[in-house]
Amino acid sequence: MARIRTSRVGVHRPSERRDDTVSSSGVRDEEQQIASGRPSSTPFVVVGVVAMAIWGVVALVVALVFLVFWLA
Repeated sequence: MARIRTSRVGVHRPSERRDDTVSSSGVRDEEQQIASGRPSSTPFVVVGVVAMAIWGVVALVVALVFLVFWLA
């Protein structure tokens, strides 16, 4: 069976990571966030949820306006 080669674009070895910022205590910020129960992707999740909620409200308003004019 042929081996499928995958692209390594965006893949970093631990020594090449861009988020290796170290706090004054010597612990990486990401490790500190994970240890405190906050994954590093939390801000992106919050922004995504808020954006989807706004789009949902806009979709409901558009649907209601459409129905009002269609049924009038």
